[in-house]
Amino acid sequence: MDKIVITGQTLQQDNLYKISYKVTFANNTYATGHIFLNQEKLEEMGMRDIRQAISTDLITNLGGTTE
Repeated sequence: MDKIVITGQTLQQDNLYKISYKVTFANNTYATGHIFLNQEKLEEMGMRDIRQAISTDLITNLGGTTE
């Protein structure tokens, strides 16, 4: 992944934050999506942590590993 851009954060009724993102890759392709994070967990996270959570979620859901 080349860059992860956070495009929005919305608090849902169940106290989960919907974090929307756009991920770009070196060959100019991109993916967009969102993850859900618990409100308490998000409040403890910095931007680097949020980007890492997005990266981990995206890789895992595509069948890869982050090890």
